[in-house]
Amino acid sequence: MRNKQNAPGRRSGFTLLEIAVVIAIGTLLVLMIGSVLLGMQGLSLNVEAAARGTSTASRILDPIAKHLASGARVVAFNDTALLVHEPVDGDGDGDFVDVNGNPQWGANAIEGWAYEYLWISTGTISEGAEGADLNGDGDQADSFDEGDLVLRVVDGSGSEQERRGIAGNGIVLQDTGGLELPPLFSMPFLDTVEIDLAIRIVNKLRSDQKVSVLRGRKIVTLR
Repeated sequence: MRNKQNAPGRRSGFTLLEIAVVIAIGTLLVLMIGSVLLGMQGLSLNVEAAARGTSTASRILDPIAKHLASGARVVAFNDTALLVHEPVDGDGDGDFVDVNGNPQWGANAIEGWAYEYLWISTGTISEGAEGADLNGDGDQADSFDEGDLVLRVVDGSGSEQERRGIAGNGIVLQDTGGLELPPLFSMPFLDTVEIDLAIRIVNKLRSDQKVSVLRGRKIVTLR
């Protein structure tokens, strides 16, 4: 038997140069795929953060709007507080008027009490510390207040009788001159309440985190 020989002028296997080229191309492909996957992960986290922020804004705004639209009246308000009454059966006769036919107003079924939606400051944060241009003005030199939003039940003298948390962890923002946010509560018309909500959203990616601001707005016509 005769062993088959390679034809003259031909060689078998790969040279070191060819192997190096293959390794280089493979490494480049791995880096490109990793970069794409990382970008997709970052995009996914951004979408997730936006969805979480939208859900949080709705969770805060919807109950307030529903309460106001159910027959409440505004007693007083400022940028960060809204005091409201609702119809109550203060005399226990089964309706919302007194013996003279006048409406009875209050809270928690007690005439003269009130509900107060109140923003409570928990501190000040700065764009520089967060490493983000939150108001999009091209710098990181601005600061603003962060705080919680609560619903208080107060008696006729204004003393707190009950407190319910609406939004905690300092996520509700208010302007200190840099963020240019509208007031949390306003009444553009006598029968209209406008609620402008700005909440802080933290998007974490590995060891890094990105802070952004999501806005929500409700306009409620009082009955």
